[in-house]
Amino acid sequence: MLDIKSTDLYSVNSYLKNMDMQNKWEQKQRTGNYKADGIKSASEWAEKQRDTFEKKERENDRDTVLDSIKNKAAYGGYLTASELQYLKSKDEAAYQRAVTAENERKIYEHELRMCRTKEDVQRYKMHHTAYSAERVKSAVNDASMSEDEKLDSVMGEFQRMSAVNKAERDFIRSGEYSKLPSQAEKLKAERDLKRAQKEESRAAAEKRAEKKAEAKERAEKARQKRKEEKAKAEGKKVRSLSKKKRKFKAKKAKYTTAQAQNTNEARKVRRANAKADYEMTKGYEARAVIAGSSGGLDIKV
Repeated sequence: MLDIKSTDLYSVNSYLKNMDMQNKWEQKQRTGNYKADGIKSASEWAEKQRDTFEKKERENDRDTVLDSIKNKAAYGGYLTASELQYLKSKDEAAYQRAVTAENERKIYEHELRMCRTKEDVQRYKMHHTAYSAERVKSAVNDASMSEDEKLDSVMGEFQRMSAVNKAERDFIRSGEYSKLPSQAEKLKAERDLKRAQKEESRAAAEKRAEKKAEAKERAEKARQKRKEEKAKAEGKKVRSLSKKKRKFKAKKAKYTTAQAQNTNEARKVRRANAKADYEMTKGYEARAVIAGSSGGLDIKV
């Protein structure tokens, strides 16, 4: 039997209820049957496991140091090197879960740094959640797995998602999330830039037309002057030059790219893109810390 506390299963059960709801909703969307209950309830299975562990706890003494470390890891806390070493010496399965969860956290932190909008943050989070939900569903309904193996898998998913949630909370608290533009702000910045480019293009075309008109006017004046000089030389009556007013005057751009690039939305987009581009140049190699682990996601960067 795995060495965990029944109180851990209260949190796991809450986590599984969320997984159940997501799985059932996805199944209903696929089938179009919104009355069906969907898959076997993972949270109901966890309820039975909790009852079993409550009985076991009444019979055994607990290692309070080990419990404290495992509780810290289960809820997304960062373990020190000494805590990891103690965990490894006392419970290899719990150690493997902790390292896998830490690997998942690093992957998500890398993803967060690549986000260009607030919506990207949510998409990455949903990717992890959906992946975890699929693994829970697969484990709970796998007839070839023992109850211990199922529980180990479910505890691992709970711990992985705790690490992901902790990384997201830290990202929000750091202020980095608020600095990201929303999709609407990104689109506004793009529209502003296109508007400015179009306005500058118009102004540039008018400026070229104005220069062309000026050149034509200078040429006409030069022609009339030569004609006047020739008439004087021949002793003919000189006619005064007609003074033509310039008919075309170019208008300056009303909205420039400099103005478009200096809006709050544009600055946020530019900053987010720069950070994302930099993060992509670094890449992320440590996708699977544990040999044979499927805890790492295949991320293309």
